[in-house]
Amino acid sequence: MKKRTLYPILGVVLGAGAAVGAILVRYFTANVYNTPSHFIATEIAAHLYFYLYMGSGTIVVLMLSGFFIGKLQDHLIDQNRQLDLANQDLNHLLHLHAESEENYRKAIEQASDAILFVEIQSAQILDANSRATELTGYTYAELCQLKIWELYPQGDIENMRALFERTQATGEAISEDLTFVRRDDKRIDIEVCTSVIEYNKARVIQQIWHDVTERKYLERQLRHADKLASIGRLASGIAHEVGNPLGSISAYAQLLLMGGESEAERIEYLRAIESESKRIGELLKHLLNFSRPTADSIDWVDVNGVIEQALSLVSAQKKFRAIQVTKMFDTTSPRVRIDSDQLKQVLINLLLNAADAMPGGGELTARSQTDAKFVCMSVTDTGCGIKSADLNRIFDP
Repeated sequence: MKKRTLYPILGVVLGAGAAVGAILVRYFTANVYNTPSHFIATEIAAHLYFYLYMGSGTIVVLMLSGFFIGKLQDHLIDQNRQLDLANQDLNHLLHLHAESEENYRKAIEQASDAILFVEIQSAQILDANSRATELTGYTYAELCQLKIWELYPQGDIENMRALFERTQATGEAISEDLTFVRRDDKRIDIEVCTSVIEYNKARVIQQIWHDVTERKYLERQLRHADKLASIGRLASGIAHEVGNPLGSISAYAQLLLMGGESEAERIEYLRAIESESKRIGELLKHLLNFSRPTADSIDWVDVNGVIEQALSLVSAQKKFRAIQVTKMFDTTSPRVRIDSDQLKQVLINLLLNAADAMPGGGELTARSQTDAKFVCMSVTDTGCGIKSADLNRIFDP
């Protein structure tokens, strides 16, 4: 028999026994109160009744207590069973969490990209996968002694600091192309994606580094090929632009060789030769700077100066003879951080396309504007515009 049913049953048995005893005593002493000579018996019966009724009351209390104790014991047993089930669930969750952490760690170790975990406040590297040690050239112990921006060259330290601070402030995932320095001083181009995550029960910044060195190299090759194609389009105009001053230089030189000029005329001819030579020199300088293969060079640039250089390269084209060029530059425009070579390439393409759209001549406007956040450059022409059928192909090569 279960213990939780013992107390009620015992209480019922004792209560029933007390009741039967009280009835028997009452039966055998029913006439005691009517016989004065039996005073002692009456007194005994009275005490007996008192103790029987007190005992019965006590037994009833015990019976009720036993009933409620049994109920409480049932409740405690149910609570204990629920606690056992909750404990089993908790152990299961802890097991799943441990498995999840182990699987996450395995995934990190097997990742093809370098993954680093960085302390939010100090920027100290806390952990890294094996790909990070392979890519950086540092051992795991050496890597964990560095702050994250100690892996970047002087030019990119501030960029990494800015990226780190933006991630720290917003908690959002941010991606940016940067360059870091291996332990052997070799520079590697990487795409860095940073985000705030919870790792080992703490909030940290996770950085995923994807090696884009090969991609950057191919991009540079494609840009150089695009430059050469543009130079091919510029070639005839450049030849014409160089030919005119060369003709002038040749004519002035022949006059000087013939002799008979006054001193003032000779000085005038020589100054003209010098001016035309400078004109050719400036044109060739722009052309060589534009055509030379260059690595990515992001620096602070005067956009108006870049527009001027682009115009000087295309203005020699025959198609520009009937085109009126208007410059509307915002002289308050600040310098912007950009690759001037790539910007010049974009502008040359826009200028040549504008000229192609105005075969009979027209007006071309090169403009720079500045608002609170941006510097805007635009090339506007009065030509035929883009056909509706070609609008969805404007970014095709």
